[in-house]
Amino acid sequence: YTGQEPFVEYSNYFNAYAVFTNSAQAGSDHPQYSLVRTTAFSSTFDATLDYIITIPSGATGQELVDGFMTNSSAPWASGRHKLPVMIVNDNAGTTEAGGSGGETAIVGKSAGFNFQGILVHEAFHTIAGLGDEYESDPGGFDFTGLPAEPNTTTNTVFAGIPWNAWIDTNATPIPTPNNLSGNPYENNVGLFEGAHYNVTGWYRPKLNCRMRSVTTGVPLCEVCREALVKNFYSKIRGIDQSTPLSTAISITSNAPVTFNVVKLQPSSHALAIQWQLNGTNVSGATNDSYNLDPSTLTNGLYSLRAIVHDDTDWVRTDPSATLFCTNTWGVTIAIPRLWIESPMATGGQFRFTVRGSGVTNFTIRAATNLASWASISTNALVGGQFNYTNTSGLPLRFYRVVAPPQ
Repeated sequence: YTGQEPFVEYSNYFNAYAVFTNSAQAGSDHPQYSLVRTTAFSSTFDATLDYIITIPSGATGQELVDGFMTNSSAPWASGRHKLPVMIVNDNAGTTEAGGSGGETAIVGKSAGFNFQGILVHEAFHTIAGLGDEYESDPGGFDFTGLPAEPNTTTNTVFAGIPWNAWIDTNATPIPTPNNLSGNPYENNVGLFEGAHYNVTGWYRPKLNCRMRSVTTGVPLCEVCREALVKNFYSKIRGIDQSTPLSTAISITSNAPVTFNVVKLQPSSHALAIQWQLNGTNVSGATNDSYNLDPSTLTNGLYSLRAIVHDDTDWVRTDPSATLFCTNTWGVTIAIPRLWIESPMATGGQFRFTVRGSGVTNFTIRAATNLASWASISTNALVGGQFNYTNTSGLPLRFYRVVAPPQ
């Protein structure tokens, strides 16, 4: 996909591998010309136009491709999502390359046509379910059961147009004039009639697009490009790695703990990040790392979340938040804590309450000068508290509580 967007911008997201498979004969079957070839995948052109290439579902077709994809010893075995692309070395029959974009993207390598344009076009069918934006019917195929396509529609009401977020109605009429020569809306996203193998009644987003013209000089329109980017993120998380690896963390000291995510990196822009604690954005926490300071929090269970987002302007509608991904840690803070509260002088005596969490036994210490501390009592919290009262007649003293007992 050299030079093709959005693959250039997101090239770091993918790996590509080539498998060369020998056949007894080069090429493909051409029923229209009564040409039969003995090949590994039994590919064949259609009998009407000699342009659509398909492979059978059996062991010499799609099942053989599937076998390559699931080969556990192959370098791509660890990948969760795979796109098989078949290039057929065919120079017989038609002078055009031909192709199809079903479960496997297939293209014929013809000497009379630059096959790269068709290869990319067919791959876009397979990856993102994009529809054909041309009017001609290839013939012999039933398209009535096709799923909804993000780049074709029969709807002329603005609210129902799938790509209406890309249409500036102040600058572009709906429907949009479809003349090819001197069209003032050539570079606008609109509603151009002629798509999905129909001259009328079906509409496309732009006057021309790679899904309408397979020539290499025509890029994807904004609507098709958006569909591709969203499809990438439906399969790939923006977070490549995260630490700590465990998502359940227990903290038993006041030492700060660092959490980190490694984001995927597009070619020309960086993914955004926001850290949240218990569902609330942490102000200024927009870096790849976040230091959690337990000393500022009470004991308990917290949810720490890193939210990574691709805020590319190539996507305008993302109702399913496909371009967002999160990594969440459940953080339990269980730091032994003790404190003194409710001090009171009464009847010549001094009393206070010791409270704590994560602590059972503790020592009360006293000093007259904040320097020489002496242990005066070792006690245990009951129900999280202990009430202490000193004896009368003692000099003024400072008190503190410590755990473990001293």
